[in-house]
Amino acid sequence: MVARDGTADERALAAVRELLRRLEVSTGGVIRFETDAARFDPQAAGAPELAAFNAALVLARRFEPRLTLARDREGLDARLKRLEAAMADAVDAATRTRDVLASALAEANFEMPAANRTAIAEYIALAESGAAAMLEAAADRSYLASAVQIAGAYETIAAACESIPRMRSMREFLAATGLRAVPDEAGLSESVSRESAVASLETECELLRVELGPRILTGPPRSLDGLEARFQKFKWTYVQCYLSAHARWCVKMERLELAAGDARRYFDALTRLNAIAALGPPEGEHLGARVAELSARVVRCELKDAIAPETTPRCSSCGFQLGAASPQAELEDAMEGIRRALEIKLAALSHSMIARLIHIHDREHRLEGFLKITQAAQTDALVRVLDEKLARYLAQVLDENETADAGSLGCADFARDGAKKRARGEGMATSANLAPNRFPRGKGNNRG
Repeated sequence: MVARDGTADERALAAVRELLRRLEVSTGGVIRFETDAARFDPQAAGAPELAAFNAALVLARRFEPRLTLARDREGLDARLKRLEAAMADAVDAATRTRDVLASALAEANFEMPAANRTAIAEYIALAESGAAAMLEAAADRSYLASAVQIAGAYETIAAACESIPRMRSMREFLAATGLRAVPDEAGLSESVSRESAVASLETECELLRVELGPRILTGPPRSLDGLEARFQKFKWTYVQCYLSAHARWCVKMERLELAAGDARRYFDALTRLNAIAALGPPEGEHLGARVAELSARVVRCELKDAIAPETTPRCSSCGFQLGAASPQAELEDAMEGIRRALEIKLAALSHSMIARLIHIHDREHRLEGFLKITQAAQTDALVRVLDEKLARYLAQVLDENETADAGSLGCADFARDGAKKRARGEGMATSANLAPNRFPRGKGNNRG
């Protein structure tokens, strides 16, 4: 203890106090001078290192977030080991980040921006310097602020790189919906509200696909949380809209499947009549390919309500796409063409000269009912009874007598010409007896 005797030399006392203060500083607090008393403090050994570590803790936590203040030498050594290991791992992680980012950009023929490449390189250099060198340099407050900024710039880039798989997943979902922002197609007759909903989804889908593309990695680093929130909102709206539209589509496809079957049966009957030379040249031959094409677009769904558009954007059974147009109107047009061709053939069959030939030469009496159908111009009934066997027999009856009754061909030509005129609207407009529920006269709702 410093002497307090009033007789002591005051100047000597002041010198001793100053010496003890310097000793405290030079020993790093191992020798402490408090209230005019000097004491030994073994716990204070390494105090400058503790102070340096704690001062740079804000930077050290960029590498190891779980680090806390060091209060003794033993705790400091443990923390320095953890920091050293974390910085070594950071070098490896930054190298992977650089490679993954470069690969993702190369897929879209983009190069990594120079600013991003520089930020990664500076972060790798900082991590490679090691814990001791970094803490020593951090004593300079300007260096510490610069190092913290370098670490922050890299962390933003690393976060964007980590989001690449999520971005790819979102892009794949958007692509799987098949939605494209295109002008409205002519002839669609859906409710205004639903058309507006589908158009909005198409537009938002296109925007999200662009914003989630690799180009986003070429711009300034930014958080993707807002973009992901937009995607989730789009996805929820899409799922609700798809479920209701798919249910309506399934009902429509069941109805069109019957209509497509009718069209094929009608064309089969027309094909059989076209094969009979006595009835004149073939009519509507091109319609077969058209019916086949349209029938292929009528796909009945096997899943019905058992779909999950939140994971599989489009039904795996029928492949329905939101906003798709059904082939209903085109199928109606094709059926109308087949019916007109059948009317021409039916009119030729019902002509008096052809009817007389059938009466005379129908030795097996198989065509009496058929003749009544043709004379009554019942197209639907004709399709039902005219199978392959009956068509062959009819052709045989007419062909056997073609030479004997040469004049009948002229009459058949006359009848065919008259039938064509009537099929254009001069008397045959109401001759066909069609299934009204499958082919209504007006154009129906044909968009899903």
